[in-house]
Amino acid sequence: MILAEDYESLLRNLGIEYFIQNILFVPDLASWAMENSVGLSEPGQLMKLVPSDNEMTMVIQSEIPDETLDNLIISLGVRWSLKDMLPIFKTIKQHKKAHSFYFLKRIRAITKRLCRR
Repeated sequence: MILAEDYESLLRNLGIEYFIQNILFVPDLASWAMENSVGLSEPGQLMKLVPSDNEMTMVIQSEIPDETLDNLIISLGVRWSLKDMLPIFKTIKQHKKAHSFYFLKRIRAITKRLCRR
């Protein structure tokens, strides 16, 4: 079990760099979000930046199970791997389009020739 409060000074220093004035530790972020009508973008989210009165508050789940953190790290790794592959996928898609266009163009030319006979 990871106790987020053990990293409070590090989080505060990071917060200062990104203009986050407040840090709030809560037992369960999902419950806190429901009680405060705050939407979470992902299930099992562990942290949320919440704007209020011209300030940003970092709300963090105070206890984080090791397994949850491990899964988060794996998910981020997969997400970044896919982002790294996106330019390659786009290039492949462009090549497929080019080959498809060329193929259709050749079919059209052959069809025209056959229709002339």
